[in-house]
Amino acid sequence: MKMEDGNFLSLSVAIGTIAVFVRPRSDSMDGIAVLSEIQILDAERRSQLSRDERSKEDEALLFELRKAIGWPKTLRELRDSLERTGNGMSKHGFASI
Repeated sequence: MKMEDGNFLSLSVAIGTIAVFVRPRSDSMDGIAVLSEIQILDAERRSQLSRDERSKEDEALLFELRKAIGWPKTLRELRDSLERTGNGMSKHGFASI
């Protein structure tokens, strides 16, 4: 997602973590900054899922994270949102932000 300040917000999900990062350009990994790595509580169980099952679960986890951080317009808003969200994400299957 491109924010109004020109940075691009990206969320990347793996079996055990979700990374929240920003970069100044959408076509390059140069200048990337990882703002948060969020542990997923049930990573061991997730490792046993089929690709299709995990994909559906990944979508649900990303949806919950998007709801929690909202649609920040700037890097500062994103950082503030991540800070406010904090440990409240445990009810959505995340260990912490």
